[in-house]
Amino acid sequence: MKRKRLFIHLLSIGILAAGLGVSILIQPEPGGYVSLAKGLAGVALVFMLASFLLNGKLVPLFTALGYFLTFLFAYFFQQDGLAGPGSNNFGRLWIISYSIVFLISLYFESVYANKKLHS
Repeated sequence: MKRKRLFIHLLSIGILAAGLGVSILIQPEPGGYVSLAKGLAGVALVFMLASFLLNGKLVPLFTALGYFLTFLFAYFFQQDGLAGPGSNNFGRLWIISYSIVFLISLYFESVYANKKLHS
C-alpha cells in the first residue's frame, strides 16, 4: 500500500514538473508569467507534501493535472485588458481556475475518506 501511495506522489511530481516546463516554454516571459508559473508550482508542491503527510490519494493527482490543465485553460481563453497591449487576464484566469480545481480535489478527497471510514 505504501508503494502505491509513493508511486502516486512521485507520478504527480513528475506531471507537475512537466507542466511547469511546458508553461515556461509556451509563455517564456510576456508580463512576468514565469514567476507566476514557478509560484503556482511551489504552492502545488506544498499541497502535495501536505497530502503525502495526511495520506491523501486524490489531491496530488488533481493538483498536478490541474496545474497543467488550468494553464492551458488560461492560455487559450485569455483576453486583452482595457489597459492596453500586454495587459490581459491570463494570471487571474490561471489562479482562479487552479483554486477551483484544488477545492474540488479537497471535496472529493473528503468524500473518499468518509466513505472509507464508514465502510
